[in-house]
Amino acid sequence: MTTCDPGLAAVQHHQQLLEDLDRRKERCLAAEGGTALLECVRDCLLHGVTAPAWLRDEYVRRFALVGEARVKSWDEAFGRPFAPRARLAIIRRDRQRLRSVHEAVWAVLREDPRHAIDDALFRRAAESPGLALSAGSVKTKYYQAINEHGYLNLAQWVKAMRQRSATDSRVLSLHSPLPVFAVERLNGFGAGAGDS
Repeated sequence: MTTCDPGLAAVQHHQQLLEDLDRRKERCLAAEGGTALLECVRDCLLHGVTAPAWLRDEYVRRFALVGEARVKSWDEAFGRPFAPRARLAIIRRDRQRLRSVHEAVWAVLREDPRHAIDDALFRRAAESPGLALSAGSVKTKYYQAINEHGYLNLAQWVKAMRQRSATDSRVLSLHSPLPVFAVERLNGFGAGAGDS
């Protein structure tokens, strides 16, 4: 594959972010989805992406609850980021583990882009230095990172890159880094109070 055009890469990353937002929509619109909603707003602001209409409308609705004195606090409008007696050090440790697992799975896919997302992949990822988790734990934490914390679904990313590379030789290869929003999530920007 040839080197990727930076403009094309930006469009692909923008499109991937919008797809990611759509996957998180149901969680955001749930009564307890305020934190997920704030994560999506953060992602749009970080990347200069115009929020989809559903995201804009739900954010404005929840914001208006406080602005119009229908609730007493932001926590009532958006939900508490943590349980009252949550131990933040444990939460940070657990989230770092999710990031490490996601990075390990991505590393295996970068080595072997044709590798299926299956038990063999999770076994290989579990062998990553410093991970110290079983293949079953890696699998559980990988899907937890995707489903509960909005991490990039690597199976969908790989599939999209394969489809795009079939039609455009300028597309990012699977050996390219993760899109910016995914890297920021892995490097801690996605590990704030909004990841509950």
